[in-house]
Amino acid sequence: MTKIKFLGTGSLEGIPSPLCKCSVCESARKKGKDKRLRSSIYIEFNDKTSLIIDCSPDFREQVENFKIPIENIFITHGHYDHFSGLGELSYLIPLYGVKPKIHGKKDVVDYCKEMYGYIPMNFSSINSSSFKIGNNLIELIPVIHAKNTSTSGIYFNNILIIPEIYNLDENIKKSLKDKQIELLIIDATYYKEQVYKDHFTIQMARDFTKEIGAKRTIVTNIWHNTKTHELLTKEFKKDLEIAFDGLTIEI
Repeated sequence: MTKIKFLGTGSLEGIPSPLCKCSVCESARKKGKDKRLRSSIYIEFNDKTSLIIDCSPDFREQVENFKIPIENIFITHGHYDHFSGLGELSYLIPLYGVKPKIHGKKDVVDYCKEMYGYIPMNFSSINSSSFKIGNNLIELIPVIHAKNTSTSGIYFNNILIIPEIYNLDENIKKSLKDKQIELLIIDATYYKEQVYKDHFTIQMARDFTKEIGAKRTIVTNIWHNTKTHELLTKEFKKDLEIAFDGLTIEI
């Protein structure tokens, strides 16, 4: 069995967003499932090796909350909310002896090195279409997210994870249809309308699920300008699940 734990399910600001007084943020201040740290996912494979997808600004809190090992980290793209938690390694490495390998496409790794080159991290540039964690082959899925931003999702063992997406090449969509995806975890930042051309709406995630034939879909990277977790769950429960911080599944 593969274990997947959602360390954070919020978008750039997290929820509550500082200074915001919307109903979702006010609900999040009372804790519960509306409180969302920035997006990150922990995976424990069958062979007990592990991978953290993205290292958010809330990395310190996520490690403390969920007591996860820090062995491998994959950075999907070079946006602040997906890699800036690497700065926490400046003390975790010398004080606690963690020695994670930081994986990512070459341009993403080069950018991380530029920002955090003063930390003695073990970077691993991926120059092909896949990489391995233990015995597990991880396939990179190139996606369109934002201008001038190289972004990847990952696919392994009939599981597809795309933390942030705006669009996808038609040929890649066709290839995904043939993979018989058991579980899709995907960005659904916006509710009904895209504020910018950079993320899926929940409706787009639902349509994408049907398009590639995924059997189960969990959406993440939720923005505060949507609805509460309870209301989103009621509205979309027939088609998909709304992730929350700490959600753990085995597949």
